[in-house]
Amino acid sequence: MRSGSSSTPTTRSSDVYDDHLDLRAALVATDDDARRLAQAVETEAERTDRAVYALGSYARNLALAAGNRDSKVIGRALERGYFAVDAPFRRWVAEIGAEMDLLALDAHRAKWRQQAYALIRRLGDEIADEVGDAAIVGRPALGGRHMDASLADAFFRGALAKALPVAVAVAAGIEQDSDEDKKGTDDDDDVDE
Repeated sequence: MRSGSSSTPTTRSSDVYDDHLDLRAALVATDDDARRLAQAVETEAERTDRAVYALGSYARNLALAAGNRDSKVIGRALERGYFAVDAPFRRWVAEIGAEMDLLALDAHRAKWRQQAYALIRRLGDEIADEVGDAAIVGRPALGGRHMDASLADAFFRGALAKALPVAVAVAAGIEQDSDEDKKGTDDDDDVDE
């Protein structure tokens, strides 16, 4: 809540976030198997969060390459990313059961990473299409470094590969990064280092 000019607190709709995730009893039990399942869900949520953040960075880098310094670009991309993964992630979690052995859980996690990769990559393609040709040549960006669409895409793919390992190599028909594509993307995907 934020305070207005008076002493009465006010709330803006953009300041309020309410979310919940229905979990099976198997995920909240206290035995080792339940902890393993809950840890898997937490890990995949964190990885998905990093993938969505990569989308926001990609949108910002493309905007900078096109000469757009609108500070809201990242927020809009994050909203799109979280909206795209929210329902599928909830369905993925709902499919987890106490009967899953390690092999089945690993396969289920790989399936989610492939799905998340496809969703985020598709949004990245949409954002690149929206920016258009203005980002192809690029411009000096933050810190004077040059940013163009190709460099922004390389940072994006590198960040996605780090956020969702295995998905890039396994997601047949979506895209496979070669070793050449991964070179130089170990650095943070931000241009404002």
